[in-house]
Amino acid sequence: RYPGTGEYDKFFSEGIYGCAGCGTPLYKSSTKFNSGCGWPAFYEGFPGAIKRTVRFSHPFPVV
Repeated sequence: RYPGTGEYDKFFSEGIYGCAGCGTPLYKSSTKFNSGCGWPAFYEGFPGAIKRTVRFSHPFPVV
């Protein structure tokens, strides 16, 4: 999808966002914010639900 075209980009109703594959809760709607990039953005996930890794395969670190 192109940025800004997804159904959840401008969706701000109360609830929980979960994994589309397994249903694991990932984010509370209260942590969602409009980053202006066209994709849903959250400042905090459920503890232990999100694994962050840094890759150095690009000219800059990718999280």
